[in-house]
Amino acid sequence: MFRDAWFIARNDLLHALRERETILWVFIMPIMFFYFIGTITSGMGRQGTGKDRLGVQIPEDAGFLAAEITRRLDAAGFQIVPINGDKELDAQPRWLTIPSGFTENVISGKKVVVKFSRKNADQSGQYDQVRVARAVYTVLADLVATTSAAEQPEPESFKRLAEKPRHLRLEVVPAGERKEISSGFEQAIPGTMVMFTLVVLLTSGTATVINERCCWPARSRDPTGWHW
Repeated sequence: MFRDAWFIARNDLLHALRERETILWVFIMPIMFFYFIGTITSGMGRQGTGKDRLGVQIPEDAGFLAAEITRRLDAAGFQIVPINGDKELDAQPRWLTIPSGFTENVISGKKVVVKFSRKNADQSGQYDQVRVARAVYTVLADLVATTSAAEQPEPESFKRLAEKPRHLRLEVVPAGERKEISSGFEQAIPGTMVMFTLVVLLTSGTATVINERCCWPARSRDPTGWHW
């Protein structure tokens, strides 16, 4: 039985490889799809560091509190890209604008608005807002803690506050191995292989079955045999 199955499979494969269309769709087109789809989808919204790009527009007179915010944004998983002008904002998927005189106005008790903007409203938008808000509010909380301790708000006082032991600590333990969503060539190659496997099976296989059915000898009225 296995010998007969191997005979049929081998001859069907040899018959299919004689067709130029089979060579094209089995060996050439998948490689082209690997390259184009993998190149287009690789690194979408990511850089080599694996962090989300965040453009930050900081005026020269923003002060040290702006530097504290950028440091905490970097710790939150953003790749900080300095923005010098409004023209550079178009190249960023998300950006943060810190107003002029930021540190001076915050220390003096004036209302200051830090503006966060995004181009695309996808599912990661809320996650980005949480990370940005956390970086801004933790700087504000450290400023309150520094002033309440009768210390002058300055970079050294923030550093001393960060070195103090915390009375409340949150321990984060992974519940299991994190599943990274594949992208680029890691997603394009297996997906394209499955697609072309189904395409070749449904087209070449169906064409072979139709040819065999059409060329199969018809039953003669003569019960003694078959004829073409």
